[in-house]
Amino acid sequence: MLKKSNRGFTILEVAVIIIIMGLIGVIAVPSVGLIRKQEVKKLAKEMCLDLTTQRIKAMSMGSDYFCLVELTDSAILGHNYDYKLSFKNETTGIIKELVKNKDNSKNIEITMKTFDEAGNVINPNISNIQFDNYGYMMEMDTTNDIYRLTAVIKYDTADAKIDFYGITGNYTIY
Repeated sequence: MLKKSNRGFTILEVAVIIIIMGLIGVIAVPSVGLIRKQEVKKLAKEMCLDLTTQRIKAMSMGSDYFCLVELTDSAILGHNYDYKLSFKNETTGIIKELVKNKDNSKNIEITMKTFDEAGNVINPNISNIQFDNYGYMMEMDTTNDIYRLTAVIKYDTADAKIDFYGITGNYTIY
């Protein structure tokens, strides 16, 4: 009859396993940061396209309509993590609404700041803007024209900055 050996792992085997796990961790940590950076850049591109789409819709819908972009608040986290696109008719109110980034990470923070033509800050923490039928960007429910909108999207250490120009509809993502 054969004798079974009840021996465990040697210190050398345990050390090799720990080294392998450490190498896997070293490789995985930078990729998590890269994934977050890609997620932030994707949301920045999506937001720029949504701003452009809202501007074009406002110009094509007529003078009774405004196209809005609103950051939505999270009372629990204390910051904006998604935004809402809506169309507003002056006589009937809002006719359509679409929330963006709703199902994505709640760790993403979106902030917006507006500037006039001279580069002076109009509103350092604006949460909603609208486009009129000429394609001009302005503060919601006011007549303050916005020359440039800067939005910052953050997720941990990853961030992206958007400059959107209200007169031309051009944008830059940093």
